[in-house]
Amino acid sequence: MLKLILIGFVIGIAKILPGISGSLLAIRFNIYDKLIDSIANFFKDIKKHSVFLFKLATGFLSAMIVTSKILFLIFDKYENILKILFVLLISTGIPDLIRKSKSILFVVVGSLSIFLILNSVNDLIYNCNINYFIAGIIEAFSTIIPGISGTALYINLGWYDEILELFGNIYYFDFLKIAPFGIGFMIASYFTVLFIDKIIKFNDKWFYTLVSSLVIASVVLIFA
Repeated sequence: MLKLILIGFVIGIAKILPGISGSLLAIRFNIYDKLIDSIANFFKDIKKHSVFLFKLATGFLSAMIVTSKILFLIFDKYENILKILFVLLISTGIPDLIRKSKSILFVVVGSLSIFLILNSVNDLIYNCNINYFIAGIIEAFSTIIPGISGTALYINLGWYDEILELFGNIYYFDFLKIAPFGIGFMIASYFTVLFIDKIIKFNDKWFYTLVSSLVIASVVLIFA
């Protein structure tokens, strides 16, 4: 039980740090497939999946709530050191991902393509007023889809401080903000998980080719 809670805690920390994808760490810890299966097929074995998700969520939410403000302060002073540590942790899993993929050539082409696409999208994002429902959708996509950093998107949108404050303030519960965030997160999570579950079952080699490409592209983008 403790192991899963600790993994959830590390993933929760990664979610707070800009540029780091929590789902990449889930892959690195070999729990990504099980996480997708537990959500997509939750009602097929409610007890088993509930225990797994509860343990993971306990660590994840603890990191999000307890360490958000601390990490924000540390990040200001030691941004590159923290990024290097997480990049090293993620990068050690790349060889295993490539072995599961279709081919190295497809991974290379995919990495270059995704890097160019993400870099272009990043340049098109401008500051706008925060919408908590949309923020919840972004959180769902970035939590489930490997290689996408929701925190980085929040920073580019100018929402990072408000999201951090929303979950970092343990003395004040703002239901009017958390409710739309949670609704957006749950709706987007459900459909995204179903989609990825079908992709994995249809052709896992192509899925891991995409994941390998996202991992490599995102590692480069962290320092781009």
